[in-house]
Amino acid sequence: MARTRDWLLGGAAVALGLAALGAGTYNTDRGLRLRAALGQDEAQLALALRRYRAGDATAAFALFEPLMLADYAPAVAVVCDILGTPSLDGPRGAARQVGCDTDAKVTPITRLEQLSDVAFMAREWGALEQVLARRLAAGDTRAHFDMARYEALSRPEALQVEAVVAHLRRAADHGDPRGQYLMAVYQLHDATKDPAAQAPLSQTFAKLIAQSPPVTAGDAYFELAKLMQAGLIGSELAYSDVLLRADELGNRFAAGYLAQYLLSNPDKGEIGGADAAAWVEKAAAHGDPVAQYNHALALLDAAPADAAPRTDANTDAAEKLLLASAATGFAPSHTRLGALYWQQPQRAGGDVEAGRHRALEHWQIAADKGDANALYNLAQVALAQGRREAGIRYLEASAAQGHKAAGDALKAAR
Repeated sequence: MARTRDWLLGGAAVALGLAALGAGTYNTDRGLRLRAALGQDEAQLALALRRYRAGDATAAFALFEPLMLADYAPAVAVVCDILGTPSLDGPRGAARQVGCDTDAKVTPITRLEQLSDVAFMAREWGALEQVLARRLAAGDTRAHFDMARYEALSRPEALQVEAVVAHLRRAADHGDPRGQYLMAVYQLHDATKDPAAQAPLSQTFAKLIAQSPPVTAGDAYFELAKLMQAGLIGSELAYSDVLLRADELGNRFAAGYLAQYLLSNPDKGEIGGADAAAWVEKAAAHGDPVAQYNHALALLDAAPADAAPRTDANTDAAEKLLLASAATGFAPSHTRLGALYWQQPQRAGGDVEAGRHRALEHWQIAADKGDANALYNLAQVALAQGRREAGIRYLEASAAQGHKAAGDALKAAR
């Protein structure tokens, strides 16, 4: 009993001593270390931030890591805030914030990847090397690509190309499309004997390895598909399969290429459960101007011929697509908008004359870009208005591009 009392008294004395110590050192370096050692996460986070501000990034990352692996919300919030902030070396966005979305599937490797992203942004090479080593030890094969970037970016004045390539080769061997793409560029450079052809490949390789944010897996698959299409590389996967992977991983241009592939190869039917029309629609939604034009034509074909302006949903949707496509400078969209406003001038706002004037503006923009159909349309208007000289000039320009109707009209006019 006496022993129990002595133990309790001793424990009380220790507690009073800690309280007295805490009163004076609660938020000092010593106090934060003590509280962190006692398992207080908020103290460890404060200590990590203090270490980082003092210039000791390696110690800061070592303190941050267990908090991230434990999904300590304030630590995750700090990292996500950093990853979502634009910086001098390029924009950040959702692609750099995997794991910041509360609905996303988060693993310990996800948190380590976030830490290495922060280290890349801060150019804290010592801390980055340690985090990457832990990612590799945890079985994260994607870290091989980041090791290649670390080798290239941490010592650009003494770049060891062999070390960079070794890491890229490991990434490629583990099926990382980013490693496969950069290895393809490197091997194309290596196989090219013409110095003039080697230079742009060298520049492309250097830019890709150093770019920030880094090339994504979806973009890498897309670029690999383009190299396949050009006949520069081969693959065990079919061209369409590589594009499908690019699309599934978020590349916004792959859908347009898949649409063109199916339109050129109608016997293929579907890819990924979607036919050519569905891929065109998806590419249009991603902002592809050619797909927007093609999808608009399909909608116009489906629109009732006798529909009044502003009453047909298909024509309304087609007009929006054509306007978006024309805004990028795609000449055929200007030409088709001109035809739409000539046929339905009320769509352009105002009276018939204003609508027709808008149509002529679109045709002129397309004609200035050399669009044969727009030149032919302007010729027809000019001839109808009695401006024969201008009409002949338009016909000549259109016929010179192989426009058959323009050639026939030119013969008749002469």
